[in-house]
Amino acid sequence: MKKIIYVSIFLLFAFLCIIPLFKKQSFVMINMGDSLTNGTQSGLKNVHEHTQKNGFVYLLAKQLRTKVSLDWNIPYLIKKDDGSKIRINSNEIPYNLGVDSSTIKQLMEQKTNSGNDLLDLLMSPIPKKINKEVSQLEAALYVAGLHPSKKIIFTLWTGNNDVLWSVINNYGTEITPKKINEYLNDTEAEHDLASVKRNLTYVVNKLKAVPNSHVFIGTLPYMTRPAFFFSKEDIERLSQYPNPNITALTNGESLGFGPFLTLAGSGIFGYTSSNKLANTYIAQLPETYKLSKDEIAIADKRIDEINNYIKSLEEKGKVSIVNTFEVFQSVYSNRVEIDGHKIYKTFGCGGFSFDAFHPSNTTHAMLANKFIKKINESLNLSIPMVDVKAIFVNDPYQDRDGDYFAPGPGAKIIGSETLTLFDCDDTNKNIIAPFISGKPCK
Repeated sequence: MKKIIYVSIFLLFAFLCIIPLFKKQSFVMINMGDSLTNGTQSGLKNVHEHTQKNGFVYLLAKQLRTKVSLDWNIPYLIKKDDGSKIRINSNEIPYNLGVDSSTIKQLMEQKTNSGNDLLDLLMSPIPKKINKEVSQLEAALYVAGLHPSKKIIFTLWTGNNDVLWSVINNYGTEITPKKINEYLNDTEAEHDLASVKRNLTYVVNKLKAVPNSHVFIGTLPYMTRPAFFFSKEDIERLSQYPNPNITALTNGESLGFGPFLTLAGSGIFGYTSSNKLANTYIAQLPETYKLSKDEIAIADKRIDEINNYIKSLEEKGKVSIVNTFEVFQSVYSNRVEIDGHKIYKTFGCGGFSFDAFHPSNTTHAMLANKFIKKINESLNLSIPMVDVKAIFVNDPYQDRDGDYFAPGPGAKIIGSETLTLFDCDDTNKNIIAPFISGKPCK
């Protein structure tokens, strides 16, 4: 009898010791940043449930939940027929707090009820809960305070808009060294380097002061390389007349998104055009429509300076740097290949959505994996990577028939005004997007 009792006690003790080994660790994730974090695709402030579920944050949370207990949600928006948006559940506390177009200063200081309707939607219902208007940073600190005993993962990816608009303003038709420098040295909007460094330091210090927190900061991509800018090679890839050879652009020089679409819509790169016609029209464009090597150098230098400062904020056990810059570089240089299919940074060729700046679903998956890798390293976790190939297979921004034009997610997702950008038939290489072919989809 005693032997049975001793064995029973031993088994009970062993069972109680084993239980914690199978219990998932508890984490909270709070995301801060701009449209890249928010989940926008194919258009400024075009963020809603469909695009949000393609974003790296959603994918990151999904993978985290396979290994840990995670407190997190995303403030899903519904896009109405008139283009306006409403929150699916405005009473649910948001954990993804990214807001389109946010600069670092706005992340810190722009409050709800100050004229930014999207900010109001995404931060709801926090202002009512605490009876005061909040900035994105204040909302993040509030959400963290709801979980005083749990481990908190902050993702911070900000500063993109402190550089981006220096080169893409008015669809890429106002590109001059003077305008770029004016934007990058605007001390009132605090785009200048000293302000950017000061503001980054302030935000990071606030976040790492939260008990049990770890901050993961993404590095910034070059703003002069996305599909928004069309190099000689990009235009030659999309042109349909025989043997395209664009000599009106020098190596390293690019044409802005707006001017390219205008020329394309006029048939300059279509079947009946020619190198003489295309080069003549490009050569006649104002220099403000083209991004030169000198202009690229100015904007890229600022990104390098910010990224170097971001790297200096690394602090073992508190702050880790995520090399998101590297993901974009691989896309910019056309180095991404999945299952034998090459992805190009060129518009419509898989790297970006249909605004030519925000990532495609596939690029978002690669970004999520960068965060997962760094989280695993920093927190000693084993979160599985996103299956990029599975995302790629269902990505509407991928070209399937090899004509360099993608079918897109449909007009209901990104608006009927973009219909000319969709490949009319992505199973037929001879049928391409109307903005080049001039033939509307049936």
